Amino acid sequence: MNKRAWAALPILAAVLLIAACGLLPGGATPTPDRTATPSATPSATSTPSLTPSLTPTPIPPGSLPVWSTYPAPRLTAVTPVPPPFGQLALPEGMRSLLLVGLDRPGPFRGRADAVMLVLYHPRLAKASLISLPPDLFVYLPGYTMQRLSSAYPVGGSAMTLDTLEYNLGIRPDDWLVANLDDFSLLVDNLEGLVVPVLEAQPGQCGDILYPGDVIMTGEQALCFARLRIGADEGARSLRQQELLSLVLTRMTQSGNLLRLPDLYTLFSRRVDSSLTLADLLGNLELALKLGDANRLAYFQFQDQQMSLWQISEQPPATVFLPRREGIQRLLADAIAFANQPRPLTELVVTLQYQLTVSPSPTIPPTLTPSPTITPTPLESPTPTPTITLTTTGGPTVTPTITLTLAP
Repeated sequence: MNKRAWAALPILAAVLLIAACGLLPGGATPTPDRTATPSATPSATSTPSLTPSLTPTPIPPGSLPVWSTYPAPRLTAVTPVPPPFGQLALPEGMRSLLLVGLDRPGPFRGRADAVMLVLYHPRLAKASLISLPPDLFVYLPGYTMQRLSSAYPVGGSAMTLDTLEYNLGIRPDDWLVANLDDFSLLVDNLEGLVVPVLEAQPGQCGDILYPGDVIMTGEQALCFARLRIGADEGARSLRQQELLSLVLTRMTQSGNLLRLPDLYTLFSRRVDSSLTLADLLGNLELALKLGDANRLAYFQFQDQQMSLWQISEQPPATVFLPRREGIQRLLADAIAFANQPRPLTELVVTLQYQLTVSPSPTIPPTLTPSPTITPTPLESPTPTPTITLTTTGGPTVTPTITLTLAP
């Protein structure tokens, strides 16, 4: 099995969500979130348990151009091409995954409306999800200076990986690219989402957006994820992260992971990914642990990581220029969170039990408050259940789930 793979269906849910988000719709002026920070994001003052090392890119010899050994631009750039970012060394055992959501339904190759870099540690079961602005103005190796959103339509996943490596110092180990209409299909397959709506928006998304818990269909959840009032990009980003958390929770609750083979068969024909079904089935333990929201952190680019630049007046267009020192600090914080051990809670045991007894999950007919879980380290591993998953038309796959304590 490919040990580099992301390993769990919740990340399939993540990319399907960001495919629906449409962070920067065509013609809109991007407005970076200046103040709002997700509750799961660690404080900027937190002390990393292991500081990642950045190997500075050496000054190229006089015979090499500024882009060093990377492919030269084919088109004239409107702003100078920066040198390569340098290689960011991840702690031992940490892996990376690139999630891309396109702005068009399949089978068309659209631009990236949402880009997320996931840094995760399989043994510690911790993950940091970094949202990258699609309008970040970067060098596409072998092409020109352009928005990050253009990397996929220009050269597919290979160009997108090259672009991340050149501009952020990380070449993702795996990738998953989804189309715009995949998110609503996933939500409908999960029989809906219960979404807390904080502010009324009459007339929007089927006129369902009033304060309270709303059971949304796939189409309604897709509308809610893409909705932006005026230039309030920060509020929409927070809604998207809330929806992502709900999808991840829904996937790991009530035994939904037992549906993994059928869901994989459905979505593997629609998405572009390096992941296989064997990768996912072999890592159900990690999926269950990430069902605890406290093991995930979300990061966004803000003033320290980018500046707004009006690239043209007619037609009006703006992009974000990266600030490399700020980006390096943000990556260090994200790596530190994913690399810091955290004891398992009783919630993980509950999710494991549901997986063994709930072969046919359904959305609850009534809304009940979730019980408060006291974070208490487990004293010993729980018994190892064996779960048989059968793929359609294929052999029986029997993965073994063993819950182990994070050190």
